[in-house]
Amino acid sequence: IDWQTYYSDGGVHPVALGDLLVRDSGNVTFSPGQSLANITLALSPNKVPASGETFSLRISSSTVGITFAVTVATITAAPSRFSVYQFSVNSRSVVATDLTQVLMIQRLQGLKLSSQVSYSTVESSDPITVGEVTFLPALASVHFTSVTSASVLFPIDVGNATIQLNIISADVIPRAFYVTLSVPTDSSSVLQNERAVIVINHPGTESDLYTDYLTAYHSTTPSQLSSAATDILNKLSNGAVSGRNVSLSNTMKLTIEEIIST
Repeated sequence: IDWQTYYSDGGVHPVALGDLLVRDSGNVTFSPGQSLANITLALSPNKVPASGETFSLRISSSTVGITFAVTVATITAAPSRFSVYQFSVNSRSVVATDLTQVLMIQRLQGLKLSSQVSYSTVESSDPITVGEVTFLPALASVHFTSVTSASVLFPIDVGNATIQLNIISADVIPRAFYVTLSVPTDSSSVLQNERAVIVINHPGTESDLYTDYLTAYHSTTPSQLSSAATDILNKLSNGAVSGRNVSLSNTMKLTIEEIIST
């Protein structure tokens, strides 16, 4: 018995091989006395539908004397039963410009289901490199609020969700930390681009505190040092850098004191 799959439009267009199914045609053989035979259909792993997709399967035979009571079966390929999560392109490496930083998480597959993904902050023990720039690690509870484990829910048909992270203080020296996504080990969900880097007080921001710091650090005369240190202290005492309040952490205080006492 031969079988062939078709889109549900009256059997005019066969389902293209590799489009939806691994195989779109084949045959089964009945041995003498055999009354049942199975046809196995497998969805192409690259074409798992985000929503249900219906098609038909038709059986036929060139064997003389074979007749059929029913020749067409209707089949629905179920929605994807797993989700694919990632940080959006613009959220994979960001510069904190406020006391809160928003990141976007995308769900690329499994939109016909309600699902959730977890996230957490990670304090690195080593410097963090972004492109060609290396940053000191930011400290949890000093520079940012630690998130051990939190989750975000994706309702049905929703592909984007945001999370908010709290920045506690900005040092003169730029620092960075990671945010990572996770799913249960027994989950059928998949992660890609699951790590983001948040840089606090990057020298590329509107704030020129870092530039002032370098100027002070590399000063060759007492007057240059005094001028740069004064600029730094004035900006900090004004309480606003790039439109955000800056808390004087112990690290920052120590850094300024070291510059002035040099």
